[in-house]
Amino acid sequence: MSHEVRSTPPTLASTISSRIQELDLSVSDFAARCRLDPKIATAFIDGRTKVPASLVGAIAKALDMAPAVLMRRLVADYMPEVDKALSAVPVCKEMTRLTR
Repeated sequence: MSHEVRSTPPTLASTISSRIQELDLSVSDFAARCRLDPKIATAFIDGRTKVPASLVGAIAKALDMAPAVLMRRLVADYMPEVDKALSAVPVCKEMTRLTR
């Protein structure tokens, strides 16, 4: 009997948190780069507060990441129906493959 192991795509919060660790940034450094209050930055990192789509660009720049990766995570986390619909579109299938 074989069990298929499905990996769960990373969440937006886990992606942000992992990248902060990779860059060896403190929460204060991350917040300053994004021009955010450290309490709000912490809430985004912990996943307690949704990241507004309008901040994806600033966060991506602060973390030296492609905004598309973070936006795709945002859509997957906050709008699963839209993510599913986008995943069915051929050009978006390739984007999904590249950003997960």
